[in-house]
Amino acid sequence: MTGAFVRHSDAAFAAGAMFALATAFQAYLGGPAPTLAPAVPVTLLWGDADRSHHASDPETLRDHVPSVRIHRLPGTGHFPELQRPDALAAALALDGTT
Repeated sequence: MTGAFVRHSDAAFAAGAMFALATAFQAYLGGPAPTLAPAVPVTLLWGDADRSHHASDPETLRDHVPSVRIHRLPGTGHFPELQRPDALAAALALDGTT
């Protein structure tokens, strides 16, 4: 299925999608991270029970993507789209991005 995933990803990126992959992105940069101004709405689902980011503050993303809409999900871990697809659908509907 790799071909199908690549085609869909290429189409999404061509339409303005982004995928920062934070850890690699942070290691790659030699200086401060840039401020991004994507042409599409940015919605962040933040699992408050994510043990890998327990000391992180999702609000700091605003330093790099000022227009981001952040939805905190209590009791949810690192993959809210898999653990709470209902919350993903609700957040996107609320933000009008569906």
